[in-house]
Amino acid sequence: MWFTKVSLKNPVFATMVMLAIVVLGLFSYQRLKVDQFPNIDFPVVVVTVDYPGASPEIVESEVTKKIEEGVNSIAGINALTSRSYEGTAVVIIEFQLHIDGRKAAEDVREKVATVRPLLRTEVKEPRVLRFDPASRAVWSLAVLPDEKSDRSAVELTTWAEQILKKRLENVRGVGAVNLVGATKREINIYLNPQALEAFGVTPDILNFAKQVTNGAQPLGGVVATKEIYDTFMAAGGPEYMLEFPHGYTYSAHPVACAAGIAALDILQKEDMIGRVKALAPYFENAVHSLKGAKHVAEIRNFGLAAGFTIAAVPGEPAKRPYAMARNCWKKGFYVRSGGDTIQLAPPFISTQAEIDRLISALGDALQETA
Repeated sequence: MWFTKVSLKNPVFATMVMLAIVVLGLFSYQRLKVDQFPNIDFPVVVVTVDYPGASPEIVESEVTKKIEEGVNSIAGINALTSRSYEGTAVVIIEFQLHIDGRKAAEDVREKVATVRPLLRTEVKEPRVLRFDPASRAVWSLAVLPDEKSDRSAVELTTWAEQILKKRLENVRGVGAVNLVGATKREINIYLNPQALEAFGVTPDILNFAKQVTNGAQPLGGVVATKEIYDTFMAAGGPEYMLEFPHGYTYSAHPVACAAGIAALDILQKEDMIGRVKALAPYFENAVHSLKGAKHVAEIRNFGLAAGFTIAAVPGEPAKRPYAMARNCWKKGFYVRSGGDTIQLAPPFISTQAEIDRLISALGDALQETA
């Protein structure tokens, strides 16, 4: 123990060395860096699956258990927990600390992909996320209504989502802004049982109508009972006839209204009405050049719209116009067939050369149709 011998023989030297160590320690301690958010990789993976409209019991049996069974075979799992909410399943997979978090997430994604075909079609695509402490919120802001304000919870949520959230997201250094505790706007539809019974309508039909008309673009559909459907299918009919034809009006739908307003603006800015007025005489002469052509019984036109009455096949008035429309489609032009007529309306931006090609294709289709 040479250090002990030196200290005993030179007590002053030993004292000074110890004081120097203490001073150095204090000096280093004051300058020691502290990271409030150290970069620590926790091997935790979270799987979130949405099942709209499903109760927690259904979510647990149809989604949560299947996800758990799929990922349970992954090596290195330390704990596996799950939570089933209304419309949402959350599965938390905690791996042992020596497992690489990125590799663990890839293994989970592979297992979830094998389970996806076993889930119902209504279940949304599963989301696999890694737990990252750095992504947690560092600042929380509570939005409360003013005592003198008469804003409802829905109005306050709309303001926070459309104004406050967007402004905070534009602040430099902000990575993400999450809205928690929002009260979404809901529309309740109450059915009248007496009216349903009087018109023979079931709630499923109303639900179908609400769904197909409430998307980004409204759709139309035909709903019939199995007895009516089987009757139509058994009766058969010509190949060119639809079993369930129907029309649909896009009444006041926002997308249709926006498209209409945009079309009106273009009509005004680019003087489309004047263009049609100048092109209409040329179109009229081109259309009436087919007078006396094969199968043509009558021609009517106005502006850039024209209709041809086609001589009907005995007992099947719609057969020949349908065949002509198909022939025009093969030549690269769309004309509409309806009953014993052919209708065409070229775009307002058409040129004389394009009208010539359209009429030429229609003339060839007339000659090729039996």
